This record gives sequence, structure tokens and C-alpha cells, in this order.
Amino acid sequence: AWMPYVEAFREKHNCIVICSTFWNNLFENEYKNILFVQPNLKISNVYAQYYIGTFNNLPSCYAPSNHITKPLQQVATDILGLFHGELKPLISLPPTHKTKTVCISEKASSPLKEWNGNWQEVVDYLNSIGYKVLVISKELTTLQNVINKTGDIPLQDRIQDLVNADFFIGVSSGLSWLAWACNTHTFLISDFTPPDHEFKEGCTRIYSDKRGITTDMVIQSIKTYIS
Repeated sequence: AWMPYVEAFREKHNCIVICSTFWNNLFENEYKNILFVQPNLKISNVYAQYYIGTFNNLPSCYAPSNHITKPLQQVATDILGLFHGELKPLISLPPTHKTKTVCISEKASSPLKEWNGNWQEVVDYLNSIGYKVLVISKELTTLQNVINKTGDIPLQDRIQDLVNADFFIGVSSGLSWLAWACNTHTFLISDFTPPDHEFKEGCTRIYSDKRGITTDMVIQSIKTYIS
């Protein structure tokens, strides 16, 4: 969500930027003008240092955005002093071998973000129109008639599955952001976060602030996209 704005900051200020992430390998070949270093490496002689993250109970000079109510990408732009506009990150992608598959993930960092609808019914519908369904959550699944790829699997394997898939169905989670970065159309089922909290381009947002998100709403959204 935040990497594109590190590059935007570098371009705006025409400066040397040193960046530390836990996933440098995803970005190093795409942002060649940024120097990537491992986390916790001490670097002296820098003009300024920024921490980009979601913080609670910090003064506004450190956390000018409330990450609960603002778009997630705006967290980075407010910290870096940039104009907020949606930017898709560039990540290194493997060759694509498209198959008639759909990746799904029922899980998120908090149960509050998860959808309580009938995932099995969605899977059954996808099976009925010829799709194989891959479950790529780290957490285990009880869904039937799926290819179970749950567990602690390397992120690069997740990326390969996502670039091969026709689309991804998930909730407000990191895997939805990863699918978006992989240029895989994303169905994002969430009424926990506001509709503008995540990305909009290449996304079908399924949201209801009144009666909740029904299984029928999800299936109808898939039908509309496919048609």
C-alpha cells in the first residue's frame, strides 16, 4: 500500500532515498533509484528519517492520519507530506500461466474484518461454472471442493498463484493488496472498513452499510464481472 509514495517522495524532492522494508526482494528491481536496506540497519549522516506505519496514541506530528477512518494509502502520504491519490505499487512478478482458477482468502488480521457469509456457496457456484478454487490463506480452511493451499507458504508462491488466477476474492487484508499489486482483479468483501479505505482501480468492492453483505450479492458481483 505504501511503497509507491516512497518513490513519489524521492521524485518530489530529487533526493537519495534509503528504504527499509521486510519485503525488499519484491521492490528492488522495480524501484531502481531507491537504495534498499535490511530492517534495523543503522545508517548515519541522513538528513531526515520517516517511519511509515499505523500508530495509535502518538502525537499528530508522528501520525497525522487516523488509519481507522482514512484511506490506508493516505497514511503514507500524510506522513511524507504528499498529495493523496491512488497509486499501485510495482512489484517483481513471475511469468503468467493463466488457468481457469480463482484464489480466495476468508481470513484477515482481525475477525472483525472477515465476512460471515456463506463461503461454501460461493465456492460451489465457482465450481459449477468450471473454476478451480485455491484457498491461499495462511490460516486453515474447512471449505470443501477447493485446492487447499493454506499454511505458512512463501509469499512468492502466493504471488505465482495470484498472477495465474482469473481473479481473487478476499476481505480487507494484506492478500487483497497483494492481489491488486499482481494486477489480478480483486473482489473485496468488506463493510468493516469504509468503501474508500482500500484501492478502487481493478477492484469490485462489495459493501453494504445497512443490511450486511449477502452471499447473493457476492455471487451476483462475480456474474456481472464475468459477463
